[in-house]
Amino acid sequence: MALQDCLASGAKRVEIKHVAKVIKSMVADPAVLMMPSLSLHEKIFLCSLLQRVRRQGIGEATFAEIFDQHLYLCRQAQIKEITQADAEEICSELAEVSLIIVENSSRGLIRKLKPNINEEELANILKADPDIKEAKVVVS
Repeated sequence: MALQDCLASGAKRVEIKHVAKVIKSMVADPAVLMMPSLSLHEKIFLCSLLQRVRRQGIGEATFAEIFDQHLYLCRQAQIKEITQADAEEICSELAEVSLIIVENSSRGLIRKLKPNINEEELANILKADPDIKEAKVVVS
């Protein structure tokens, strides 16, 4: 992989930066690597979760709280709102790829959710995301 990266960049030999890039990709959390492929609403859902968790200071929030925050962020950014069923599907998909943890397995509004990524790392990834920037969604 370092050799391929080296050849693609036009370098004549493998340099430290090529090896460092390979090592970084090998130790990076797979969940973090998939963030760019998420839909805008999946990213907004993560922003909503992050905001609620930080506001409450307890590391988790209910689905209902996150859904309300999601709707609020969509209104602020003038993005088409999603239905509760859509949000439940997003929640399930994010749990399947281990970006969030669903504490109560019931499909109700009171189930608890929490990020499965360090909050600060998640915030930095979302702040740097081009879709979130373009939509002007607030990440806190």
